[in-house]
Amino acid sequence: NKLVYSKILFPACYDATSNPKRKTEEFQFGEMSEEEIFVQNEETGIPYRYRLMVRPPFYKVYNFDYSRHNETQLLVGWDYAPTFSNAFACPVFMLLYFIPEIRAAALRSQALNSKMAIQSGTGDRRERISITTELGLLFHLLESLSANGAAFPDAEINPCVPSNIVSSLLLLPEATNLALLDGVAGATEIAKRPEALYRFIMHYMDKEIEQSSDANSDPTSHSSLIDPIQGINFVSVIEYSTGKPKVSSSRALTVDLCYDHKLYNKAETSLNVRFGDILRFSLCKEVPLRAWCDESSSYESVIQRKIATSLPKLLSLSCCCAGKLGYKNGLQFWKQRDKRNWLPEYIEVEIALDRSVVVRELVSRDDENEEWVEFKSHPLSSSIFDNVDDGFKYPTTKKYQLDAVCSFIRNNGSESIEGHHVIHVRAPKNLECQALRRQIINLEKFIAGREIESRATKGGGKDS
Repeated sequence: NKLVYSKILFPACYDATSNPKRKTEEFQFGEMSEEEIFVQNEETGIPYRYRLMVRPPFYKVYNFDYSRHNETQLLVGWDYAPTFSNAFACPVFMLLYFIPEIRAAALRSQALNSKMAIQSGTGDRRERISITTELGLLFHLLESLSANGAAFPDAEINPCVPSNIVSSLLLLPEATNLALLDGVAGATEIAKRPEALYRFIMHYMDKEIEQSSDANSDPTSHSSLIDPIQGINFVSVIEYSTGKPKVSSSRALTVDLCYDHKLYNKAETSLNVRFGDILRFSLCKEVPLRAWCDESSSYESVIQRKIATSLPKLLSLSCCCAGKLGYKNGLQFWKQRDKRNWLPEYIEVEIALDRSVVVRELVSRDDENEEWVEFKSHPLSSSIFDNVDDGFKYPTTKKYQLDAVCSFIRNNGSESIEGHHVIHVRAPKNLECQALRRQIINLEKFIAGREIESRATKGGGKDS
């Protein structure tokens, strides 16, 4: 709530090293410091359902086991401190685990390691690395820890430590060349790095799966996994005032949110700029600029459009507003005050017969009722798409539910460029049922083993 609805982020509840026993000089004289007043004021704004206070039975705060209160013993998280190298990758791994197709492919790839691995490096540093197989190993570890959660509730069942796959990323020259990792010259700032890593893993997994499909004699095997799930087609059109328009097509695995500059003045007023309006503009973008025209041999004022012509099964959005230039790139839209559920739980996207894009979002009103709000782009000329054959039938509509959000938490106020990432995921019911079944199977094995030990002990006592 504080991340979305407040301009000043609240870092105190994420500071694992804070000592509640510490007293400042001002506090010892009966006055609260400015920092303590800020924390107290912020705490009063956190809803009670999100508050959790646990008082440890000892004095030193560093002996407190935070993971015992964070994990549910059903779907465990990770234990990889934000101060560790490349810790930003952990939320991305957890996000991939909750995508059923990726989780199934990664777990299945453990039996195809030699076929999945892609040789990287040159000279003496030639390695065969498979990111898909490393993900499968990590996902197997997650499920194994979860399966033992019921049989050994009081034992040291810690969250997973994904150091193996993090180390594998360091051996990939592609990841180093794209400046995705810590310690690389020109690396992307930490706030934006999960977005770049997510794109890289998606493309790399498709490359590995395609390679394994080519090596597989089964003709029915699919050559691609990620692209059919997340791939979305775009048509780019440059309209000149005198010459013929230039049309090109592209395909992407994620949609970069674009923030129309016409909405900036609107965001500064009391009017509500809805998420659906920004998504509609991102799927049917129209930007005026100047470009070179070959027919007139001069620069002209043109209209550049980028229009989505297909809808994926899984809509992956890159907010593109994190980091030190966040407010310049659209972060203020995410922090509008007094706006309820700005990021909607349900959206519906329609590509109409004239290729215009319609976005509808489910909005909660002040009277606790819900309504669908529609945002529609202008109709487009049919001549633009005369030379485009995408093979899709229109109109087409898809409805999406919000499943996961990866957020960046700044350490010290709203201007800091340092911080860590938090992932919020909607755990599917069938995944919870599968985890419970694994726990039941392990409990049955545990009970059977104890019964055998008990009979052996009793039999030994009679013989003696």
